[in-house]
Amino acid sequence: MFQHIYLTGVMDDGTKRLPRVPLNSAKSIAIPLGSDVVIEVAVVDNAGVPVELATSSPTWTAWFSVVRNPDSCAQANGKVDYQLVAGGIKAETRNVVVFTIPKTALRKFPSGRYFYDVSLSFNGSRYQVVRISGLFLEASLRVP
Repeated sequence: MFQHIYLTGVMDDGTKRLPRVPLNSAKSIAIPLGSDVVIEVAVVDNAGVPVELATSSPTWTAWFSVVRNPDSCAQANGKVDYQLVAGGIKAETRNVVVFTIPKTALRKFPSGRYFYDVSLSFNGSRYQVVRISGLFLEASLRVP
């Protein structure tokens, strides 16, 4: 089984956010535990302009973090239950960060409610581009 999830991440640069840009980047998602998952996060600024990640200097790093307690997401220094560094960006869009989660990576987790966020380190600053959101790990159906 394979699942593809698309998210919008907002790199808040301190300017006024335009109406077409989500005020809150949080988005609850569900992942069946028996699935390989690809998560794509399109990163935009407060004006809705795609953030150029392909040619950034210094380079960027992005993390997808999973926790049981929402207070311990990326800001809590190492208290995450699972963390994944982005595997790269989509060359054709240049602002979409790609995370690949193999089904074996989440095997240790029982089904239930968790929380996740997506953070981006860019030009010496760290941004939470997808705010802490609900993550539901669903038991997978086993077909004989």
